[in-house]
Amino acid sequence: MNNDKPSRENPFTHPTFQLAALAIGTAAVVAVLLILPQGGQPGPGAQPGAQDVQPAPAVQAADVSPGESPAPQPPPPAPEPAAEAPPEEKSAVPPPPAGGYVNVAGTVPLPGHTLENQIVVFFDEAIRWESVEGGTPPIVFEPALVGAFETGANFVAFRLTEKPPARLIEARLAGWIESVRGAPLNPERRPFTVAPFAFRPTRLWTIEDKAERTVIGIQFPTAVELDALERHLWIKASAESAAPGSPVAFTVEPCTTTAGEASLTSFRLEVAGNDAWPVDIGFTEGLRDASGALALAWAPGSTLRYPPDALGVRDVTWGEFRPDFQELRLRFSKPVRPDALAEYLTI
Repeated sequence: MNNDKPSRENPFTHPTFQLAALAIGTAAVVAVLLILPQGGQPGPGAQPGAQDVQPAPAVQAADVSPGESPAPQPPPPAPEPAAEAPPEEKSAVPPPPAGGYVNVAGTVPLPGHTLENQIVVFFDEAIRWESVEGGTPPIVFEPALVGAFETGANFVAFRLTEKPPARLIEARLAGWIESVRGAPLNPERRPFTVAPFAFRPTRLWTIEDKAERTVIGIQFPTAVELDALERHLWIKASAESAAPGSPVAFTVEPCTTTAGEASLTSFRLEVAGNDAWPVDIGFTEGLRDASGALALAWAPGSTLRYPPDALGVRDVTWGEFRPDFQELRLRFSKPVRPDALAEYLTI
């Protein structure tokens, strides 16, 4: 029996290990050559411009068997072209000129005031009126008005020769208007509105008067949104009532026209079971007509009394309207003697 211990062989000198090491080393060299970074020095035999090609992925040594060459790799995908930036959106409103715009300094009538016999627009600079193109008027009205234009250094006026229609009038200044120094008119100040009436209630009347409820009619000269009226109108017991200043509950709904449609100018105020007569009807600040162009012409603290127990003016309207003659019609809550009216009325 041989008791000699077998000699322990050095694993690093074993032929199998050396062959594997040689294969791994060869693959590593191949991988290093294949992952040469862009812009580096090309290897032997590389074609000019090869540094501009995207690098191929590295080959792992573990996938290569000893004595085999690495498998050829597919060419890298072509780089996708850069997406073009979307074109910049152009603003619909041109930027103001270097010298700024000429602006509207004021109008007659003032916003919310009644149109009488003229419309005047004042500018903050002198205007070059000789720049009129093709006879285009300085102001265009819808509906059309009858009258004549007059211009001054910094204003344009339209003198009416016929009574204007009893509706909101849309006006628009001409685009050719410019100042003496050549500044164009501010496009935001070209449109404006005027009206031959003040935006405030023109009539208050009784629609129904019963013990269980009272329905009051209220009328405006132009259309009003129902929800806006509900927000701004209030009713309180008057100082002469049994409960002065107490809120009175009510509902609002449009009146019905003769065509069976909901009215835009007349409304029903229904008060149920109220014992606090008389009442005051008023408005909070901010009520505008349906177009948004007119603010309520209503002095703070003003109210309408219902039922009216004293002489009052129900409404004021234009009658016949000529250059040499103008008729004004007044409607009162009670009969008035003509001689008394002539004595106390001032215009």
